[in-house]
Parts: sequence; C-alpha cells; structure tokens
Amino acid sequence: MSNYKKSIRSKHYWIAYGQGVIYKMLKEGTEKRGDSAELARKIGTTQGYVSQILSGDAEINPTWKK
Repeated sequence: MSNYKKSIRSKHYWIAYGQGVIYKMLKEGTEKRGDSAELARKIGTTQGYVSQILSGDAEINPTWKK
C-alpha cells in the first residue's frame, strides 16, 4: 500500500485536514467582515480565541460547543 493511501486512512490526517478547513473559514470570514469580534460572536466564541487561532497561538480543537 502506498504512503498516500496509508495517510488518508489515518484519523490524524483527517483531523489535520479538518483543522485546515476551519482555519480557512475563519480567515475568509475575518477578511470578508473585517472584524474578528463580529465573527466570533456569530460562531459563539471569543474574539481572543479567533485571533489566537489565526495567529497560530492556539490549537484548533473544535468541540460541539464551539
């Protein structure tokens, strides 16, 4: 089996992929609205958490609550 096939069968691959999708959505959302505070309010989290994710200071660890 190729390394690629092994990778896509790994849960770690899909976690990292999902984190990338979330990062991209947050980045696009703040660029579109120009305000991370409004975006944070709409998604039910704090502006600080959104800012930390976008700056790379926080891990993206989505929960059902967030």
